[in-house]
Amino acid sequence: MDSLDLILRLRRIEDLFEEPDITPFSEWYEIYSERSGIGYVLDELSDTPDVDTINLTIRLPDADITDGLALKVERAVAKYCRARLRAIEEKWDTERARNLRMLLFAICSVALLVTVSHLLSRIDSPGVDVVAEGLSIASWVMLWYPLQNLVFTRWEHRADRRVLLALEESIAIRIQPLEDEGAAADSLTPVDSGASDPAVEAQPAE
Repeated sequence: MDSLDLILRLRRIEDLFEEPDITPFSEWYEIYSERSGIGYVLDELSDTPDVDTINLTIRLPDADITDGLALKVERAVAKYCRARLRAIEEKWDTERARNLRMLLFAICSVALLVTVSHLLSRIDSPGVDVVAEGLSIASWVMLWYPLQNLVFTRWEHRADRRVLLALEESIAIRIQPLEDEGAAADSLTPVDSGASDPAVEAQPAE
């Protein structure tokens, strides 16, 4: 079973959904601080979509941790995913209707431009031949844009949906106080070299 393990060190739990108002001068600044915590999680999940479990550890100041916070965060993530999924579908419906209108206009324009280009190609003149060739190219350029949006934009929306569904269904939240980090660091603190060593015998005074 593949899993994605992520750790977020946050100044406050709201930074999971909001871009933190901090600069690189702050001790809270991390590599993911230019976006919300959930934005970082989505980006990481997009790079590794084939995972069964997303283990997210959120490290917070001890004063901000309350009973049941992990469950509240999981519910908030689920609501966020559902809202984003709804927004993606609404955006696609709007874009699809606009792109279909553009495609219809492009098809009519292509038919007109190709016809004009064909008529001009019958005239034996170098200048007219250039114009006819330009009209032919322009007609296909006009057709490309709506086709690109209908095909590739839909593909992007489906990729976003897949990531959001995976996040909603597979995430497991763990809340950890920042003091745990401090305790681990203290255990690695070297002994002061100036401290007396009982194994060393005292030297007699002269």
